[in-house]
Amino acid sequence: MKNLSRYVTPLLTLLYRLWCATLRYTVEGREGVDAYVKAQKPLVTCFWHDEMFSLMPIRKDWPLIAIVSQSKDGEYLAGVLEAIGMETARGSSSRGGIRALLTTAKRMRTGDIHGCITVDGPRGPRHQVKEGAIFLAHKTPAHLAPVRVFCKNAKRFSSWDKFQLPLPFSRVHVVFGAPYAVKDEELTQETSQAACRELQEKLEALAAHNPFSQKHDTLRYRFYAFCSRQLQRLSLSQLHRLAHIAAFFCWHLLPSRRRTATAAIEKHLIVPAGEAQRIARQSFDENFASFFEIFYAKRLYESNVVAQLEKPPLLQQLYAETGPVIVATAHIGSWELLEPYAAAFSQAPAEDRLVVVRGQRDEAMDKIMLELRSESGLTAIGHREASRRVSQSLKKNGFTAFLVDHNCSRKEAVFLPFLEDIAAVNVGPALLALRAKAVIYPVFLLRDGMGGHFLHMEPPLRTADLEGSINERAAIIAQHYTDAVAKAVRAYPAQWFWMHQRWKTRP
Repeated sequence: MKNLSRYVTPLLTLLYRLWCATLRYTVEGREGVDAYVKAQKPLVTCFWHDEMFSLMPIRKDWPLIAIVSQSKDGEYLAGVLEAIGMETARGSSSRGGIRALLTTAKRMRTGDIHGCITVDGPRGPRHQVKEGAIFLAHKTPAHLAPVRVFCKNAKRFSSWDKFQLPLPFSRVHVVFGAPYAVKDEELTQETSQAACRELQEKLEALAAHNPFSQKHDTLRYRFYAFCSRQLQRLSLSQLHRLAHIAAFFCWHLLPSRRRTATAAIEKHLIVPAGEAQRIARQSFDENFASFFEIFYAKRLYESNVVAQLEKPPLLQQLYAETGPVIVATAHIGSWELLEPYAAAFSQAPAEDRLVVVRGQRDEAMDKIMLELRSESGLTAIGHREASRRVSQSLKKNGFTAFLVDHNCSRKEAVFLPFLEDIAAVNVGPALLALRAKAVIYPVFLLRDGMGGHFLHMEPPLRTADLEGSINERAAIIAQHYTDAVAKAVRAYPAQWFWMHQRWKTRP
């Protein structure tokens, strides 16, 4: 690897210099940081992992030492940073992190050099501050300098951090926050978490200085918003007719999706090929009806249908809960229309009733979807930003809904039996439930075949009553909502979203 890096690093460095030379920079707030550098007071510059590409060229002659992960990609990154005049300390939260932090702290104490760290790296969660910067501030001691980078035109990747690569000749605006000292007190878990929250708030506050924040005014967003407003005017039956047309074309024009659904049904429900194809064809109609129902959810939330919701025993029990609650649902039945019903499940304030959803690669589409889902009585948040927000809500006895049936990466997964196979089940909801000692209710809104809906609920699991290690308890919780999804799918197979590869990630 080192031999390969010897030849690749110069090429990457040249490409990086040429790329950054095309960018048009404006910088705000650097005077305060310059004053600290001139006075030789130690600083730790703190920024998000997805914004690192554009930051290095504006550092002037500041001597910096950066913490870089020990991964293969980190080897190349370290080579480039060293080639442009920085020092590096190798390590991350998963390997060699403490050693890298101690090395950085030692260099900052003994030399005229400042720290540099991606506070949510190297693996996330995205835009959630970890404790590395706080550790450095205590060990040196140094002031923290929050920094944000905003690009007018950038390519966003589908990685965990939604890494942004500024397009050549793009405008880039860099904002430095005022350096500040971490409170001089013993570094305990509680004080460290409080310091992380403070740094997070300062980084988030810098978003107000983004000169390109009028993202909503893009042509693409305006087009999506126009289509959304027109579709919201339609009745539920009209939306279902559109869904039937879309399903017809997708069934015939997307053979790979058709084959994926049919093969999954045949294997996991153990039915003949002809029956599997019949269920798959019906599932296309059902799934597209669910997609289009997002445009009706607001009207349902504002109607008397939700207010006059009949409360079966389990729903009455859910409504009477006074502690934190997690609703586990799935891509089955009318999952978009479940949101207005779910908003009535909890007596928590509106800001503490959340639904966690998968983000879209198209940023304009992602914003439209979050806005539509937040009009249904719940506040929709992306799954990459969910951990901190959900934890805060559950601590206040809030309510959060998760869709738990999607395939996920190994680092997010616990592998469990699911429909005659082993699936990568998202363990995130289970861990959040454990921390908050929440009660988990599996709930699904299913079609009754006569144009109406009914709630299908499974008995709750009280996580505070579980025993064993964290991993053992998390597996029990994940198996609980996985079994609930499997039971609903077996009972109503045509209403589940089969065209997704649910068993793609293997142990």
